[in-house]
Amino acid sequence: AGILDEFPINHPPVCLDRTVRIRAYRQSDRPAIRWLCCETGYLGDPVEGLFQDRELFADLFTNAYLDYQPEWALVAEVDGRVIGYLLGAVSPHFDLLLMRSGCVTAAKMVLRLAAGHYSAHPRSRRFVRWLLTLGYREQPKHPADAAHLHWDLERNFRGRGVCRRLWNVYAHRLCEAGIT
Repeated sequence: AGILDEFPINHPPVCLDRTVRIRAYRQSDRPAIRWLCCETGYLGDPVEGLFQDRELFADLFTNAYLDYQPEWALVAEVDGRVIGYLLGAVSPHFDLLLMRSGCVTAAKMVLRLAAGHYSAHPRSRRFVRWLLTLGYREQPKHPADAAHLHWDLERNFRGRGVCRRLWNVYAHRLCEAGIT
C-alpha cells in the first residue's frame, strides 16, 4: 500500500506517521466521525465545556457534509480505527444545504432548550442563543462557490503530518475535478 493508499498523488506529502491510512469515507464511519467531532469540538477538547448535547453538536458540524456530499469525505485511520477526518463539499449550493441542515438542528436545540434540557448547563443555553443570534454573522467568509471543508484529528496524532495528508488528498481530488 502507498502512503495515501486509495488516493495516490504524484508527490508524497511530508508525513512523520506512515501508520495512518487515508481512505474514502464509508457510511459505517459516521458514528466515529461524530464522536471525534465532539471529542475535539471545543478548541481541541471535548465539547461539553461549550455545549452539553453531543448529538446536536455533531449534527450541526457533520450532517450537511455526510448527508449531501459524502463522496468528498476522507478518513484517516490506524488499525481500522478512525483517528481523523476531512469532510468536504463542492456543490455551488452547499451554503444553502448547510443552512438547511443547520436550521433543522437549531430547531431541535430550541425545542430542547424550551423543554429544560439545558437548564443545568448555562453554557449550553448561551451556545444556543449565540447560534441563533450571532453564529451566522460570525462564520468565516469564503469566496462564492468555493469548496468547503471541516476536519478534525485525535489529539495524539496532531503535529504528525496527518492533516497535511488529508489536505493533499482533498486538494488533489479538487484539482482532478476541475474545481479551483
